[in-house]
Amino acid sequence: MRNFIKTSLIAVACTGILVSCDLIDTGIDQGDQEIKTQEQSAESFQLDDILSPDNLGQIVGSGGSEPEQEGESGTSTVLKKMSVQDAQILSSNGYMDGTDLGRSNASNTVGLQNVEDLIWNFDAGTEIASTPIKTPNDSGVLFGDISGKFYSLNIDTGEINWEFQAKGPISTTPAISGNVVVFGSRDQNLYVLDTESGDLLWKFNAGGWIESSPVINEGIIYFGSYDGNLYALDILDGEIKWSYDAESVIAASPSIGDGIIYFISDAGILWALDLYTGRAKWNFKMYSESPVLSEVVTETSAPIVLFGSVYASGLDGIVYAIDGRTGQEQWAYQGNTLLSLNLSAADGMVYLVELAGSVTSLDAGTGAKVWVLEGFSAYNDPVFICDGQVYFGTTDGTIHTVSAKTGEKNWEFKVLSGINTYPSVYDGVLYVGSSDGHVYALKGASADSNPLQQ
Repeated sequence: MRNFIKTSLIAVACTGILVSCDLIDTGIDQGDQEIKTQEQSAESFQLDDILSPDNLGQIVGSGGSEPEQEGESGTSTVLKKMSVQDAQILSSNGYMDGTDLGRSNASNTVGLQNVEDLIWNFDAGTEIASTPIKTPNDSGVLFGDISGKFYSLNIDTGEINWEFQAKGPISTTPAISGNVVVFGSRDQNLYVLDTESGDLLWKFNAGGWIESSPVINEGIIYFGSYDGNLYALDILDGEIKWSYDAESVIAASPSIGDGIIYFISDAGILWALDLYTGRAKWNFKMYSESPVLSEVVTETSAPIVLFGSVYASGLDGIVYAIDGRTGQEQWAYQGNTLLSLNLSAADGMVYLVELAGSVTSLDAGTGAKVWVLEGFSAYNDPVFICDGQVYFGTTDGTIHTVSAKTGEKNWEFKVLSGINTYPSVYDGVLYVGSSDGHVYALKGASADSNPLQQ
């Protein structure tokens, strides 16, 4: 879900371009192997500064390979046909990562009052840039890493269920529909796997890197590519339903609301297309493309859809609220940086994260600042919101939680290395990946009741 970037490089660019904060009016190398592995082994691992060694474990997997033929750009290669039953299941919306189609990064799951224990941690051996998500039937925790491996881990033990090898880094957050998981890679392929076996069902070769996390709606997969196209593919076999050429890199993930799909191109344009035909309804120019900044960082935040409004940001550091039907600006807010901001939204609030180390809450209706927290180490992903709490990690390895309404600090928990994906929370367990390759499953003390479900 986030664009794969070196945080240190962006931080250098960020330090020289800070401005005041106010409300305003305005083709990668083609390899030759794809590997699916079901063999795993375990060895001890000690996390000295967190918990006792008795509570910790490291799981490492390896296995054989199965080469596949590469298809031409813009074509799908089907390796395993789906059953009629699969087709019926896949006609529903995607489970994604517990959030809605509007990419609000908010969930109605029960939150954590604090962290009681570390259930398990898994060492992939390389940076995790993909937010771990859980299958609906609890069969696995799924994520990818920058070596191109995609994993399914046992939800209780962290042992490998299976792994799959792509030919390029995976920084997209996967989407799930039924027993199918979908993710993209820098090898230009969108992959569709069976969640239970890890079998490759089909893949689609786009004309550029895929760092746009897919979204699934009514059996159609939507995602953008560095080739400038937004694609709509049939989840059964990868048939192109439609594509739209934005004539600029699409690195950010698309969002859906009220029959419209929204996405941001690297030219600084927010696009609104008809979900079913791909026909453009309107576009909104957020900024004039900066040749300096665009070489350092591209869009990392998906547009957020909430109650008929779309919230988006670009490389000018401005958050825009735009009418989802007409494309008319409702309000704009200038952040502290000229780099793009990462957005989340819930309960009438918009939350923005700035790489320089601050989290700000805005009133979704007016754009007025409600609270701001500063002084954190750098962070480059949106916050996750559930049960009245805001969750985020920072590059010093700390997971923070604050009150969604007031910004008051609740609890924090430190792991070995920097956090560069947003955490996900399911059934009283928090999952998060780190820059040193670990994925942590943290057991929380759950709240007695969930106010979002009352």
